[in-house]
Amino acid sequence: MISSHWTYYYWSERFASEILGTYWQNAISFSKDSLLVQFAGKNTQKVYEFKFIDGELVISEGNQIKNTSKTKQNAVVQFKELVNQSVLNVEWSLFDRQITIEFSNQYKLLIKGFGRYSNLLLYPPDQDLPDSIFRLNLKNDWEFKLQKSTAFVFVNSSRLLTDYNICYTKNDFENRFKSLNNNEIELLFDDGFFKGDLGGQTTILNNIDFYKLGKLTSRNDNLLLSKGVSSFQEWGSLLDDFFRSYSKKYFFNKKKSDVIGRLEKEIKVHRAQIKNLEARINEISTRRSFRELGDLLLTNAHSIKRGTSEALVSDYFTGHRIRIKLNPDLTAAENAEKYYRKAKNESLERAKFNENLEFNQQAMNSKEVALSQVLTAENSKDLSLIEASLKNRPQKESKTKVFPYKFYEFQGFEVWVGKNAKSNDELLRLSKKNDLWLHALGVFGSHVIIRKKLREYPKEVIRFAAELAAFHSKGKHQGLQTVMVAERKFVSKQKGASAGMVNVLQFQSMDVEPKNHG
Repeated sequence: MISSHWTYYYWSERFASEILGTYWQNAISFSKDSLLVQFAGKNTQKVYEFKFIDGELVISEGNQIKNTSKTKQNAVVQFKELVNQSVLNVEWSLFDRQITIEFSNQYKLLIKGFGRYSNLLLYPPDQDLPDSIFRLNLKNDWEFKLQKSTAFVFVNSSRLLTDYNICYTKNDFENRFKSLNNNEIELLFDDGFFKGDLGGQTTILNNIDFYKLGKLTSRNDNLLLSKGVSSFQEWGSLLDDFFRSYSKKYFFNKKKSDVIGRLEKEIKVHRAQIKNLEARINEISTRRSFRELGDLLLTNAHSIKRGTSEALVSDYFTGHRIRIKLNPDLTAAENAEKYYRKAKNESLERAKFNENLEFNQQAMNSKEVALSQVLTAENSKDLSLIEASLKNRPQKESKTKVFPYKFYEFQGFEVWVGKNAKSNDELLRLSKKNDLWLHALGVFGSHVIIRKKLREYPKEVIRFAAELAAFHSKGKHQGLQTVMVAERKFVSKQKGASAGMVNVLQFQSMDVEPKNHG
């Protein structure tokens, strides 16, 4: 129906009656798939929308183009060569899907309705190749020649048939107009189209029995013809309603397909996350408790010397002997403290995994319900209500802080360590003037911040943070690394300075051994 040559015959008739003698006022597009064209005359103004739906051209009457600042900002003016040019004539290529509009400056606008290859092409005077096309993705259209063919031309609202030799035989007719199917040919012959004079041919076309034609043909593009419409005029009056219905159905199906695809993708992601979280929770539940390992180290601390990378101890929980990995730079007590920190993080980790698992299960269930509703939705309103219900569902609330840097806790103090240059700038921005800032002296490295509490900074806390600053620097492989220590208020960043680069007004220094404290 959209690409039927009868549709273009109808629009040629309509253009001829509505825009002959008017002038091209404006043409703007707000997207690559829609063009609004406005014609103006002494006492009339007409606007048409040329919309390309999945490539198919749909023509309909549009709303007046408003000359507002917003319109100017978002719109692209098309076919400027036609501005203020009057329409001389309208031509329909006989039994084809082409309409040509000729203007007073001899430019010709070709409306080409070739299914998904539909387009609008503008030809300069006496040229057979376009110098402007609307749908730029159809690159072959730059080579689409404007050919002279058998056509109905409207001059002063009178129709003339040009360049036509009467075909008396069916074979001659079939060879000349290959777009017509056998049923349409038979009907035209029965009505005497090619036996009458030029005026009679127009009358025959305008009064063709469309109801009969619709019953004879099985072509999908003529489905509308079988809905009890018996005349060309009656059929044309229903065309706008059909196009609106077609557009509405197309965009509904497209939106429905997009929502289904998005929900299926999100459900797939939730399933993968659930599987991963269940595996992580199971791994935490089945591995040896870090707290128990810390207890075993403290119990056997008297027999574990510094420098040992592994301890073989009696496990009073199971009655067996086990091996526990150690940091050789730490004492047994310090290694035990390290395992206790891991145990604390392990507890937080398990709680977080369970929270995420519950959230993903609930989200997946709600989206599976929404998907089943979308599959049975019958209009855009239903889709909008389903999408609104998804947006209004409570979102996941984070109960733990998410930082753009590494987070440590030591003796009740928070210690932040930058991850990269950008993270260092973010860390500097979030810290307070009375926090303590540390950085390895003379080498590239991470910024470190100790958050200020109500009391003074203990020496052990400063050394802990300094060891981290030394470890997260280019001096991590040295035996001792000098670290700058300054109050945050003495650290500033110049405008335009590279990420991570700062000025330090005053600082103290201390030599420490680089340690990760992981």
